[in-house]
Amino acid sequence: MSRFATIELNSGYVWWAGEAASPTDACIMSHAVQGGHHSTEWDPISRSEINSTAGGYAVHTIPESLMVDDGQDADTIEAVAACPLAGYFRRSSAD
Repeated sequence: MSRFATIELNSGYVWWAGEAASPTDACIMSHAVQGGHHSTEWDPISRSEINSTAGGYAVHTIPESLMVDDGQDADTIEAVAACPLAGYFRRSSAD
């Protein structure tokens, strides 16, 4: 298990941080915490595709030492965004 954080592409806020088996599992966990269902499938998208209003997540691998208490805090968002990018993801259109 790795530690990930998701930044929601439309709001720019950190929506979730925690342990997950993969970046796509991090998206599933993030979506579930926000009231979505666990079975949602996520597809990787390119950097150019994030500029639409279709939403999704930027998933970053974060260290144990990075605590995310307030996902709307500018310093927290900056700290997460500075961590290695695992990829950009959007809900599968087949979902």
